[in-house]
Amino acid sequence: ISPRIAAAVRRGVELARAERAKISFDPNIRKELLALPEVEETIAAVLAVADLLLPSDADLEYLCPGLDEASALESLLDTGRSMILLKKGAKGSVYRDRERRIASPAFPAEEVDPTGAGDCFGGTFVACLALGVPLERALRLANAAGALAVGKKGPMQGNSTMAELEAFL
Repeated sequence: ISPRIAAAVRRGVELARAERAKISFDPNIRKELLALPEVEETIAAVLAVADLLLPSDADLEYLCPGLDEASALESLLDTGRSMILLKKGAKGSVYRDRERRIASPAFPAEEVDPTGAGDCFGGTFVACLALGVPLERALRLANAAGALAVGKKGPMQGNSTMAELEAFL
């Protein structure tokens, strides 16, 4: 993270919004990064225009300090997000929009390395939505992707194909 990268992220989001693209945002907030120049400002700028937010429990605490899960999700919806998918690791996930709250359980998995599992989970969910996969199925596939990812060592080795996800399910 540098001021140039932060500016590039903000500019990329600005260009995407100008083209009416939907913005998904996984804040992946790390305390050690918050002290760096422009990190908090960039988080706030992307959050302000995100359609889909993919926070972890820790991200939710940073974004909505002192609020319980239900109140935090409601607050984030009230301030502009249309969808939130809360990543809860081994506890599964919680999807929330204005009409629905869907808790989706995690699949049992032997954890080898959790690095990148949230990215596999979120990427699968976003890809499924872009492909028109029904919401409940997208949630199952995303949870399957997370379960498969934790079973492999390394941040990129956990990516799964649709065929691998289908076989897992």
